[in-house]
Amino acid sequence: MDEIAFVVRLSEGLSLSLCLGRDATSGKEFGAADIAACVRLAPVVSALARAEWQALDKGAGPAEDTSALLIQAARQEGIALSPRQATVALMILRGHSTPSIALSLGVSPQTVKVFRKQLYARCGISSQGELFSLMLPLLKG
Repeated sequence: MDEIAFVVRLSEGLSLSLCLGRDATSGKEFGAADIAACVRLAPVVSALARAEWQALDKGAGPAEDTSALLIQAARQEGIALSPRQATVALMILRGHSTPSIALSLGVSPQTVKVFRKQLYARCGISSQGELFSLMLPLLKG
């Protein structure tokens, strides 16, 4: 496997690692031209990452408004979500990992795992894929 990583410092004590990889099945490694292209693109990647995740260490932020909408939409489907469950669901849907959610919410990763378990039980699901299938239509409405 070959890998190139962009590491972007978002704020004090918080960085984002964006990795591009080729696994063994590709039979290829990144060459000098690939590395040069990444060096040229690094400022753009960094700027986009900072713009997208600048509020990551400041809590839920705009997700709070969306959380209320998700709670309301879920209620219409017979699913009663707590504000914390809605926030965790939205963060999962936005691609956050358990450690990222924990950092954002100021709780331990183990606590996030408990939140996820409660969320999945409340929704009657058992996987992240099922969460996407259930929640995305609610957010479109």
